Amino acid sequence: MHRVADTIVTSVPERLLAVYAVVTSDPPDGDLLPSSGGLAADVVPRDMAPLPASALVRAMGADSATLEAYEAGSHAVLVRAVGTATFPPAHEFAAYKAAQTISDLSGGVLVDTLIPRLVTRPRDVGDDFRLADWMVLPHSLHGSLLWFTSKGLTRFGLSELQSHGIPQPLANAWGAVLTGIAQVLLREHARALAEDPSAALREVPATQEVSLRDIAAAYSDHARFGKDAGLDTAAPFRLELDPATEESADSFLSVLPPDDFGGTPDQWAGEVVRTLFTGHDAAG
Repeated sequence: MHRVADTIVTSVPERLLAVYAVVTSDPPDGDLLPSSGGLAADVVPRDMAPLPASALVRAMGADSATLEAYEAGSHAVLVRAVGTATFPPAHEFAAYKAAQTISDLSGGVLVDTLIPRLVTRPRDVGDDFRLADWMVLPHSLHGSLLWFTSKGLTRFGLSELQSHGIPQPLANAWGAVLTGIAQVLLREHARALAEDPSAALREVPATQEVSLRDIAAAYSDHARFGKDAGLDTAAPFRLELDPATEESADSFLSVLPPDDFGGTPDQWAGEVVRTLFTGHDAAG
């Protein structure tokens, strides 16, 4: 991966792996587990499963009751599927639906091992697909400013996002902005791969725009078809590639101010939030 002129060249993974786990003390019999259609499932003792630590899933928003059930389960049903970076990702959706069925049958806790998060809200894999259900945006404090990183976009064959220098009062609003930017990138990714499913590389424009309509689409599919012209309010952003330095690490697309913005990243973040959420024009 490298940046060329006004575009960023990214690789398209040949294969993607979806892995879900259902933690339960009442695992289903083996003959009830999926074993066809590209799916594989196994029951293993909890301590042999690649499960996230309780402290981590608590940090990712697990409530006390679900966390207690997660910690009490004696076994894990691992559901796996392999697919390609097409959209919709049939292998990902199939693995999720199979794991959700097992969770319902066993009364177990469904774990999205990639994010990682305990799944308590049903996810739609049809017309009401919400990108916000499939990714998270943890952030940490660096000095007095926030550093955001996404987790979950690699399941679609995309690089993860990162954003530095965000003022703390903008944390919630900036999370919505980054989710909208992820929606922009996923939409273009799906379009490009529909045109050339065998592509090994993609060129992504370095400078793009995110709109309120993109943010609305990421959180609720119905909103993208609305006629409200106010949803077309948009703000520009620039992408820069930060490639992985280790094979097991993620590559990131850094979200930055446009080249013609004269201020600091924290000032730019404030301008974007004001533009999108209060209707004031951003100043360059």
